[in-house]
Amino acid sequence: MKNELNQIIEGCKRQKNRSQNDLYKRFSPLLFGICMRYFKDVNDAADALQEAFIRIYNHIEGFKGEGSFEGWIKRIVVNHCLTELRKKKKLVYMEEIQDFSDEEPEEADYLTAYSTNQIFEAINELPSGCKTVFNLYAIDGFNHREIAATLDISEGTSKSQLSRAKKLLKENLLIQAAVAC
Repeated sequence: MKNELNQIIEGCKRQKNRSQNDLYKRFSPLLFGICMRYFKDVNDAADALQEAFIRIYNHIEGFKGEGSFEGWIKRIVVNHCLTELRKKKKLVYMEEIQDFSDEEPEEADYLTAYSTNQIFEAINELPSGCKTVFNLYAIDGFNHREIAATLDISEGTSKSQLSRAKKLLKENLLIQAAVAC
């Protein structure tokens, strides 16, 4: 399996259409899911995916085989999504909250009561700034320093956006549950 991926990567480095197609087929479902975490509109996510693949093809020479290829392409997709959100001015941050708790609350035991689709829908309803910080922190594994640098915000703003996102996520899920009853 790894050898097959290495052959695909080498083919992409030689700009072979078949290898590029194989790479797309192999990773597009995963990468489209990432795009959907950042864009509410399916068409915007599809556009971001296409443009991200162009970046991947154009910069694949930069992958030297050190570390995970999947991690490398995920980072390209996340960065591209953030660039597109900035261009479209869809990143809106709420005022930094000074009195939030920096401690991690008991982590989301309540989430086990919800399906993946319900959680995804609730995340998708978050305001853009909260949603972006939540995705970067909780799903993509960025820390607050990295988020602050990536989004050109303060670490405090990153922390307050995450705190607000968690609160709103819980509220959104409770509303979904009430509506379902």
